Amino acid sequence: MNLLLIEDDRETADHICHALRESGHTVDECGNGWEGLAQARNGDYAARTGSAWCGNCVPKPARFPSCSSPP
Repeated sequence: MNLLLIEDDRETADHICHALRESGHTVDECGNGWEGLAQARNGDYAARTGSAWCGNCVPKPARFPSCSSPP
């Protein structure tokens, strides 16, 4: 499964990516919401979920209408 991780804390991102890759996933990383928004629009990711977005950190356009949970 191809996943996108948006995390500004480098150490946290490293731990999460390591765990996801160990589980067999492909992970692309972005260090901030604007980069993440661009990557999400251009990438082919398995799912988009509102629970993964921090409403205070990610630009409003990243709140995809296909979200299965509230942003």
